[in-house]
Amino acid sequence: MNIQMKLDSKPRNQSGLADLNSPFLHNFWYVAGYAEDFTRELHEKTFLNQSVVIYRTEAGDLVALQNRCAHRSFPLSESWLEGDDIRCKYHDAKYNPDGELIDIPCQTKCPKVQAIRKYPIKEIGPLVWIWMGVSDVGDENEIPDTSWLNKSAGWEFATSSYHIEGNYMLMMENLMDLMHIPFLHQDTFNFPRSYAQMEFEIETEGDEITYLRFPTEQYHRNGLFPDYLADEFEDRNYQGKSGGRFIHPGMMYGIQELRLKDAKEDEREEYIARIPHFVTPETETTCHYWFFYTRNFAQDDSALTEKLKKTLEIGFAEDKEAIYWLQKMQICDKTPYQEINFAADKSTILMRKVIQKLVDEEYQTPD
Repeated sequence: MNIQMKLDSKPRNQSGLADLNSPFLHNFWYVAGYAEDFTRELHEKTFLNQSVVIYRTEAGDLVALQNRCAHRSFPLSESWLEGDDIRCKYHDAKYNPDGELIDIPCQTKCPKVQAIRKYPIKEIGPLVWIWMGVSDVGDENEIPDTSWLNKSAGWEFATSSYHIEGNYMLMMENLMDLMHIPFLHQDTFNFPRSYAQMEFEIETEGDEITYLRFPTEQYHRNGLFPDYLADEFEDRNYQGKSGGRFIHPGMMYGIQELRLKDAKEDEREEYIARIPHFVTPETETTCHYWFFYTRNFAQDDSALTEKLKKTLEIGFAEDKEAIYWLQKMQICDKTPYQEINFAADKSTILMRKVIQKLVDEEYQTPD
C-alpha cells in the first residue's frame, strides 16, 4: 500500500522521453546477481532504493526479505541465521523465510504476522532474478528468455559485472547506442569509423525494440571474433548482422552474427553470438550491471572465453567511465542546455519513449 501511494504521486514527464528524473519501474523482473553470489551467508543488495537481504535455506532455496527489522530498523543483513530463520542482532527478534515475526525474546507471546516484505526470487541458469513489483506475486513466466546462457544447449559464455556510478537510464541508453562503438571503443572492439554511418533497420514488437545493421566487409575483424576464424573468413562471402534487442527497462542483448553464403558441406554456416546486458537500478545515481558474451561456436576453446572476458571487461570499463562523466555533468553543471539528437539516435529515442510509456502506465498518470 505504501509503495502504491508513492507511485500515484509521481509527476508526468512532459517531454515524452524517459530521462534521469524518471521514476523507477517496479513491475519487472530484474537481475539480482549471479547464482553463485548467494550462499548461507546473509547478503545485502539494494535494488530500486530498497535494501534486500538474500540468503539460501539449508535446502539451498533462495530467500529475499526486506532488510529491516520491523522493531527499530536494524539491518537484518548484519544479524545472523538460525537454521532458515534470521535473528536480529539488535533486540533478538526472529523472522522466518516468509518474513513473519516468530519470536520476541522479551515477551511470552509473539503475534505471528508478516512483519517485513518477502520478495519473489528465482534462480535460472547462472542468474538470480528478483521481482520488485507492487504486488508480492511475480509471474515467473514474465522472466525474460535467456536460453542462450545454457551451456548444455550448445552455448558457451564469458561474463563479468560492474557497479556503475550513474543512473540506469544512462546505461540503458549507452547499450542501445551502437554509434559510439568505433569511437569510445576504438582500441578494444576494432570497429571501423564507417560503422557509425551505416544505415540500420528498426523493428518493434510490443514494447521490445530490435535494431540491426548488416555489415559485409571486415566485420569478421572486429575485436569479438577470434583471429583464427577471422583468417578463414578473409576471402569468404558472408552476411554480417550487428545490432541489439531491447527487452525491458533492465535488459537488452547485443546481436553479432556471421552467416556464410558459400558454406561447404559439413561446415558451420551460422556463427551466432548474443551479448546480453542486465541493468538493475540501485539508487537514482547508481546501478548494477552484468554482461555476457555467449556463442554457439568454439565452445571448447577456453582460451577464447578468457580472452573475450578480458576484452569485454576493458571495453565495458570504458562505458563505465563514460557513464560516470555523463552523470557528473548532469548533476554538477547547471548551465542552460538544449539536448541535440543525431540521426543514429533513433533506437535510443524509441527506447526512451517506451520506458516513459511504461512509467505513465505504472504510476497511473492521467492524460
